[in-house]
Amino acid sequence: VSHKKVQKWADCLENLLHHNSGLAAFRAFLKSEYSEENIEFWVSCEEYKKTKLPAKLSPKARMIYDEFISLQATREV
Repeated sequence: VSHKKVQKWADCLENLLHHNSGLAAFRAFLKSEYSEENIEFWVSCEEYKKTKLPAKLSPKARMIYDEFISLQATREV
């Protein structure tokens, strides 16, 4: 990754998150801090936002809730 691209990551978190190498680096950092569920939650929400078929929205929302938000969530954020 070029120095210029990395500098853009420093300027804006969105730039980092929308670049495969930046996302991988951030995910590795969060894993080292025992908080990778935060980026996984964000990725799941981004995938939800891109869902085109209305019939798939409810199951995806339920999965996000069960995995990240409910009191019994496996990876609560």
